[in-house]
Amino acid sequence: MDATRPVNPYIAGSPVTGTEMFFGREDVFSFVRRNLTGRHRDTPIVLYGQRRTGKTSVLYQMHRHLDPRYRCIFIDPHGLNLNGIENLLWGLATSIRRGLQRDHQLSVAVPDRAAFAASPHTAFETTFLDAVWSILGQDHLVLMIDEVVRLHEEVRAGRLEREVFDYLRHLMQHFERLNFVFSLGSGVEEMRKDYAFLFGVALYHRISFLEPAAARALITQPAQDCYQVMPDGVEKILQITSGHPYYTQLVCHCLFDRWLRAPKPQVTSADADAVLPEAIELGSANLTYVWEDSTPEEQAMMAGMAAAMPAGDSAATADQIREVWHKAGVRLPAGQAATAARNLTAREVVVASNGSYSFAIYLQRLWLDKHRRLDWVKEELEEPSRKWSEEPEQKRDRSAKAETSAGDKPPHRQRSRVSPWAATLAAVGAGILALIVVIIVLSSSNSHSTASSNSHSTAGAPKKIGSSAASSSATTPAPPAQAKYTLGKTYATTQDTSCNAGTNDATITVTAVHTTTSPDGTPPENGNFMIATVTVKEGYSGVRDVMRNLSSPTACRHKRMACSRKD
Repeated sequence: MDATRPVNPYIAGSPVTGTEMFFGREDVFSFVRRNLTGRHRDTPIVLYGQRRTGKTSVLYQMHRHLDPRYRCIFIDPHGLNLNGIENLLWGLATSIRRGLQRDHQLSVAVPDRAAFAASPHTAFETTFLDAVWSILGQDHLVLMIDEVVRLHEEVRAGRLEREVFDYLRHLMQHFERLNFVFSLGSGVEEMRKDYAFLFGVALYHRISFLEPAAARALITQPAQDCYQVMPDGVEKILQITSGHPYYTQLVCHCLFDRWLRAPKPQVTSADADAVLPEAIELGSANLTYVWEDSTPEEQAMMAGMAAAMPAGDSAATADQIREVWHKAGVRLPAGQAATAARNLTAREVVVASNGSYSFAIYLQRLWLDKHRRLDWVKEELEEPSRKWSEEPEQKRDRSAKAETSAGDKPPHRQRSRVSPWAATLAAVGAGILALIVVIIVLSSSNSHSTASSNSHSTAGAPKKIGSSAASSSATTPAPPAQAKYTLGKTYATTQDTSCNAGTNDATITVTAVHTTTSPDGTPPENGNFMIATVTVKEGYSGVRDVMRNLSSPTACRHKRMACSRKD
């Protein structure tokens, strides 16, 4: 091997552990600094983003951008035994010991495996961490756990106890000098939902494509001693990769190899175009992952985009994409296409702008042109596309079947299709009928109240045998305390269908809502009146008090609504 032959400096695939090939990301480090040292210091930080966006590289660089008092330890779950919490905690302690020794020249002992097997929490928390604090003094320990989704996967597989996340939360709450930074490449929403007590309160920061200035520095600086990348070459690479760190390194790696085979002082856009086939092949694993990690609708959207884009055009509208599939004999429903476009945009696979869609990374489009042409994808998506086409027919068939079968049913089970106007008239009629019933009940209630009042007014006078008053008293007993009483009044409601009666002894529950006028002929406020029942506590006999309270405009109160006025 020629010792004078330059070595390709570009790193295509592996995390960047040194400083020479790491560019940008000051926004990430600034975010972490603010929240580790501020009032959120006990809150976990989650750095998330798509595959190969440089999350692991950021973690490797973190210790260079924080106060020296924050001792950063990189934890790779792929290198730990995750079969049970005792193995996890033992591996975690071992990783911390190695990191402190290698990066900070601090030594700490780890309890043996037997101690972790007997009591993993005690061995880690009481024995090991106490030893760590004794050597750190007032410094902080920052555990940077890469791809924490690995823990979630092991929990779902049944090899790791779910309590591991509870225990991580416990450590955050009880050790103010213990900080956590997690990285997540996928499953962000799922983990946020399943472990809301931990990740629901985390502070999130997306790691995306490089800023243009950082991307240009990555393209030009590492090779500046060998050749100059001309401005048109820089712009071409940015057009191809959009500043995605992995793909930018990949294309530059291919360019450097091309230069090694035929050295020259300058590299142009023509050279960048020439290395695209090689870059697609070298990056095929990641480009394929994007495809395989997509739903059938998302795959149809991507393939349709690639097919709908004319030569030299980098965007396609939703109508153009659906038309391409229509010509291929596939119906791509508009709703599902829109959902797929939103998901692809959220994953940074697609960029949406003014109703048009383009690929965030042009290499993905070139990979599709070569490996996932429309006719090939049509065969792959045969089953989903059949469902897309059958869906409206199934709806029509169900409607037709319901219509034709209705005539064969017994009369009491027939269902006729009623127009919206007829349904509205029926509802209004039912409301009027119910209101009439209410008025009758009101009249009956008032008559009963009058008779009862007359009975009380004559109670002090001598009663004659056979008189109507005596007969009524003898044959009509006082109403017993019941659990439910029908309320013969209507009240305007603004929001909800239930409210409190203004006393701890009764509650109103609405049984009907009407859009008619009130019994006194006044128009309803907000267009609604309610008919309600009063539910009284068992043994409570003050029904009159409840009814009296309900006559007050302020009696019908509820935290979610208020009766705006009474009849």
